[in-house]
Amino acid sequence: MFGSQRSLATDYESREVIPILMSTDNGYVYPSLISMRSMIKNKNKNVFLEFNIMFSGDISNKNREKFERFGRIYSKDCSVRTLNMGDKFKGVRGTHFPPSAFYRLLAPNYLPQYDKVLYIDGDTLVRHDLRELFNTNIDDYYIAGVKDMGMSLSNNSTMKIYAKKLNIKNMDHYINSGVLLMNLKKMREDNIESKFLSYIQNGGFLQYADQEVLNSVCYGKIKSLSPIYNDLLFVLSGYNNNIHWRYAGSCSKDKWKRIFSDPVIVHFAGGSKPWKTSKVKFYDEWNSCRKEIDNLFYKTINDGVYTIESAVKNNIVLDVSNSSRDNEANLQLWESNGTNAQKFNIFYSQEGLYEISPLC
Repeated sequence: MFGSQRSLATDYESREVIPILMSTDNGYVYPSLISMRSMIKNKNKNVFLEFNIMFSGDISNKNREKFERFGRIYSKDCSVRTLNMGDKFKGVRGTHFPPSAFYRLLAPNYLPQYDKVLYIDGDTLVRHDLRELFNTNIDDYYIAGVKDMGMSLSNNSTMKIYAKKLNIKNMDHYINSGVLLMNLKKMREDNIESKFLSYIQNGGFLQYADQEVLNSVCYGKIKSLSPIYNDLLFVLSGYNNNIHWRYAGSCSKDKWKRIFSDPVIVHFAGGSKPWKTSKVKFYDEWNSCRKEIDNLFYKTINDGVYTIESAVKNNIVLDVSNSSRDNEANLQLWESNGTNAQKFNIFYSQEGLYEISPLC
């Protein structure tokens, strides 16, 4: 079990501090680091970010150390505190969402040092400074978030059935939980965390994981934020297909244009993740941050031409049989002879993965 650890700078007292909460398991460490890099890259120089990372209990030492190293590398701009969540929420009945999706529900008691915190999912790109968002007044609310525009694509009967399940009047203020401004002080005062846990225990199958819990328990105390703060990928796609009229109830036409051209936070929700495909809007900006993270944490071999030698016998190397140019040609071990059949282009792909191609 890993305890709470912190990598902390000492020269930020005069700057504005913004506490950031993120949660992850082994599968989301890579995009989370990229998102964190984008926050630092695009913040105001007078802002200091305090990252609080909630881990699943099975997180590897190697992945935990990446976050701690991130805090050391960027110590002038941020601190990094890690929180081991053990096996909390393991076995909760729901769809494909992992236990780490629920960790943010425990923020009031796990982060007692903060009155307010900004939660951001790992599959995001932060393109601008976060001060305006963080300084939004939510004194009378538990949380603030962006309306989940995906619900605008559902028919009325579907939304009515879902609202009834959540025990709320309607879906007019139903928000996406990928970006949340959380009033931890008010949550603690009203013991909201225990209500979250009670809902999970008694709510049956959770179709949208933490998002369902938050929208049900906090109903009536949820403040709506501009969609520029949680620009969902399928919303961007909708703009390209001229279906902005479907979101008429969510934002004005002018705001819709800002969502497409200059959002503060891009949320790559859904299946089209930028680490899986480059055919997503704002990919180049995301990829720029990815390259920096790759070079710092994942890339261990320089791109170039290599001979791959045997570890057990001298002068024996990997060889393409008969210098074949065919697909699925045989590989073999052979005496070194300096031909192109024994030379390979090795170049970095992503997340510690390399591609190898023979010169022949």
